[in-house]
Amino acid sequence: MQLISFLAFNLVRTLVKISFALFHKNEVIKNEKYFKLNGHPTILVSNHPNTMVDVFHVAKKVGSISFLANAGLFKNKYIGKILRILHGVPVERPQDVQGRMIDNKNVFKECDDFLADGGCLYIAPEGSSYVERRLRRIKSGTARIGLSAENNNNFSLGVQILPVGVTYSNYYGFRSDIFINVGDPILIKDYQNAYQTDNFKASKLLTSDLSRKMKNLILHTEKEDDDVDEMVISIEQILNYSPTTVENFQKSKDLIAKLITVKNTDETLFETLKKQIKGFFEELNSHKLNIKLLVDSKVSFGEILKTVLLFPIFLWGFINNIVPFLFPAIISKKIKIYHGYIATIKIVVGIFSFFVFYPLQINWIHNYFDNRWITLLYALLLIPTGLIAWDFAQNWRHTWRKILISVDKNKKSSVVLLDSKRKSLIQTINSVK
Repeated sequence: MQLISFLAFNLVRTLVKISFALFHKNEVIKNEKYFKLNGHPTILVSNHPNTMVDVFHVAKKVGSISFLANAGLFKNKYIGKILRILHGVPVERPQDVQGRMIDNKNVFKECDDFLADGGCLYIAPEGSSYVERRLRRIKSGTARIGLSAENNNNFSLGVQILPVGVTYSNYYGFRSDIFINVGDPILIKDYQNAYQTDNFKASKLLTSDLSRKMKNLILHTEKEDDDVDEMVISIEQILNYSPTTVENFQKSKDLIAKLITVKNTDETLFETLKKQIKGFFEELNSHKLNIKLLVDSKVSFGEILKTVLLFPIFLWGFINNIVPFLFPAIISKKIKIYHGYIATIKIVVGIFSFFVFYPLQINWIHNYFDNRWITLLYALLLIPTGLIAWDFAQNWRHTWRKILISVDKNKKSSVVLLDSKRKSLIQTINSVK
């Protein structure tokens, strides 16, 4: 059973690495050095806006890992068996116990033993997943598990909590970008005196410290600051950047701090700025334009030449990848499920579709040409030409719209006017102290 679990876990881990490398175009990691655990007992935690995708993004960076999962998922014997093989540990919630007392004693015992053996345990401390750019109130379970493991071993294990913040350019978009922000580890041993004085207060203190650290690792606004978050997202679009690099992430963090200060000190200025931004986007939408077209509206000869030269590759990649590429998108739209699972569904269905359709296509080529070198070349070109086809389709749509603008005087004047308003808005935003 241990051999099956080992093989299954590493197979899934490999598939996840390949799939995520294809799904996300750019991945930036800050403080990646902290992922080198070297057998150090670790509780890995992250924010949780994108369901299983968050878990996989963080877990794929370390070696063998166990994770806490809702006990309700284990009720199905087949799913439960798969989760167990993949090192899942069931945690009871009120909705899982149908009115009886929650009993997670076995969970704590299992986690104690796992950490005592130098294991890495993943926990989503928010306890639920919602698509939003904030950290919800985190549960005390993470702190209690870490303190319990250390207490049962005389605070000699060296257990650490490693907080991670995950920021997406697009939660569900294929070839989107992601920023993984790893924070400094929190040593459980530092809370030994507090725990031995009052274990409840120690758990509360550790949870509070963890919450504060995690908020620094993501683009966080409190619930009452929804309008601030919406404005920051709009300003990111106006400035034409995604907060998925170290520099851009910090830019958005500074924007949040600035707008919260303005909201609290000069509500009139805040509402005026909010109204200006809203009006700009309403005007932009009325002309059926987007920020990218304002920033880059002139079509160049080099751009057209590149499009012409890449078209045959696009056509080849499109024909040979249309079914496995479109299948995940179609299925994710057909399934009526909480939108936070869309990326997970796309990736899982994508793994299935590529592993079904690619072998069939390769086998057909082999039977048709009966030449192993042609078959090998075809197989090696499938994924690269598919990605080129995808990028070509996105770029061509933009290039074609620029061509239409260049021959339409009304559109061209609208672009000039709206870009002038965009630049004026940027000056206003930058001038706010």
